[in-house]
Amino acid sequence: MTKAAVKIKDFSFKYPDATAALDNINLEIAHKERVALIGPNGAGKSTLLLAIGNFLKSQDPIEIDGLLSTKKNIKKIRQKLGVLFQDPNDQLFMPRLFDDVTFGPLNMGLPKEEVILRSREALRSVGLLEKKERQPHHLSAGEKRAAAIATVLAMKPEIITMDEPDSSLDPRSQNKLIELLNQMEQTLIIATCNVNFVARVCERIVLMDDGKIIAIGNRKEILGNQELMNKHGLEVPAQAILED
Repeated sequence: MTKAAVKIKDFSFKYPDATAALDNINLEIAHKERVALIGPNGAGKSTLLLAIGNFLKSQDPIEIDGLLSTKKNIKKIRQKLGVLFQDPNDQLFMPRLFDDVTFGPLNMGLPKEEVILRSREALRSVGLLEKKERQPHHLSAGEKRAAAIATVLAMKPEIITMDEPDSSLDPRSQNKLIELLNQMEQTLIIATCNVNFVARVCERIVLMDDGKIIAIGNRKEILGNQELMNKHGLEVPAQAILED
């Protein structure tokens, strides 16, 4: 039986003040799937990504490629799962871009030759190899986003979570990001409010609101349901995007 990339069963989480952030989440994501978590602000999308990334303390374990998210398995899970934060500056903190991209593989204990090979390959895949000596803060917003993705790709994870990857991007940069994501072979789990963006990237949609999963289905079933989308504070994407 094939293991799911991510398997979540009856998962709930409360903040320290006892406010419920996630309530009875059940979700299974297959390898190579591209899944969007959509919903209004405060729906629980980012919190669910934190749970998948093992950044939350919870009694309810989550399975990542068959491994339960326990302390014993954290190191193995970190090798399988890459995390792209909402602000790329959180992942770009070294004096030059190449140092940022090599940081992860070096901390995995890989040989220097392998680190250099992986890092160059990751930068080439996002179109930034020629800017490897550039200081990250001199990159454009779109280039910073691509650079942050390269830092994740260099670690060769099987699963990547992304929190609002389209945030602050102009249309040209957003189109470049969509092209990049559509070329990637990893399992992608993307949280965003931008339904036009995910309609061009993801086939399966998970609609969340108030810490709960409201509906799961393919993009036409969910994104094309005007009554459902409007009820949860979202707009229906342009028909041309849904039919693309």
